[in-house]
Amino acid sequence: MGYNISFLAIFPGFLIYNFLIFKYGFYPYLGGYFTLVTAALSPLLVLGFKLNRFDCLFVFTMLFFLSVSVIHYMLSESGVAQVELLVWTVVYLFNVLYLFFLFKKAYVFYVHIWPVLLYLVFYSLMIFFNLEGTYHFNPRSMSKDVSTYLIFAFLYIVPVFIVFSYLLSKNKMLLLCLFFFVSMSSIFLIGSRSVLIFYVVSSLITYIYFKGAFTKEFVFVCVVALLLSMLYLMFDIELNNRIMRISASDESVSNRYEYIVFALNEIIESPIWGNYGAYLSEFGSVSAYPHNFILVWLNNGLIGLVLYLWLLLLPALAFLGKRKRFLRIAECSPYFYFIYVLSFLLYIFLLMKVLVSDQYLTLYLGVSSGVFSLFYSVYKSERVSV
Repeated sequence: MGYNISFLAIFPGFLIYNFLIFKYGFYPYLGGYFTLVTAALSPLLVLGFKLNRFDCLFVFTMLFFLSVSVIHYMLSESGVAQVELLVWTVVYLFNVLYLFFLFKKAYVFYVHIWPVLLYLVFYSLMIFFNLEGTYHFNPRSMSKDVSTYLIFAFLYIVPVFIVFSYLLSKNKMLLLCLFFFVSMSSIFLIGSRSVLIFYVVSSLITYIYFKGAFTKEFVFVCVVALLLSMLYLMFDIELNNRIMRISASDESVSNRYEYIVFALNEIIESPIWGNYGAYLSEFGSVSAYPHNFILVWLNNGLIGLVLYLWLLLLPALAFLGKRKRFLRIAECSPYFYFIYVLSFLLYIFLLMKVLVSDQYLTLYLGVSSGVFSLFYSVYKSERVSV
């Protein structure tokens, strides 16, 4: 019961909350909703879990990051900026841990896939009915400035991964291709460039990893997507969408480059200890950080970097080193196959996010690590029974 409440409060709950604000003018009493709800429901999740070795490493790493943040706050001169940085770190750590324990029970989706599909249908309709005149989904009109397109994209793409993995593991190729095309369209309208690109790439990598080659249906979907892109270029269709405005002169791109260069210079000066929160004093904003894994080195030093890279390396060693063994078990266990596909897909997506476009405490870290922990546990049990 506690798990069901925790999951439903986040995924349908977030959308219903924002829909009521948008449609009926409700006042956003819960602000951005996500953090307050995860804080309130965390006790329902954590109780009753048995930790495996990967879990212990994950929790220890998160506690290390928290300790570094608290120590720096206690040793620095108190001020609004220092409080803001501490709150930022604690909030993301809390959310990541919440999602980690939430998705350690992702096995429920194998049995209850229809509620996830209904959720995606509801979400897609919400996106299409909230389009502006230039085919642009405006998340801020939905959330009254309390949530951003990043959260909307996160709460769409995670269920998409679940359904994609289910269809692939069940070998429903035609349905998978149709679903892939529809989900790409919805993510495009949400306007998250990195999520769209990484979804396409991670899906293709996952497909090749498990199937070895593309089917005719999958090639057809890729051709249709290419033709639609060509139509846009030929007829100069006006799409007021963030994805259509990416270029070297894009302010977002230039700012991120500046943040990365600054972080690298700080790391070169102090490679062992880093320089926690240096970007805050330099750029005056807690969000002016390098949008990749470099931030973990800057904020937590070399020890934090090693712990984080070890978390990322363990799944890679498993997926590459034991692929044949995993596939043999998957042939005998459809349930294991589903968890295997979902874990691999989420891992590839997470890897691209932290290498290119997101900070180290991304929400996808909690989801991917939680599912991999489940996969690790299921593998141990299936290895005994098969």
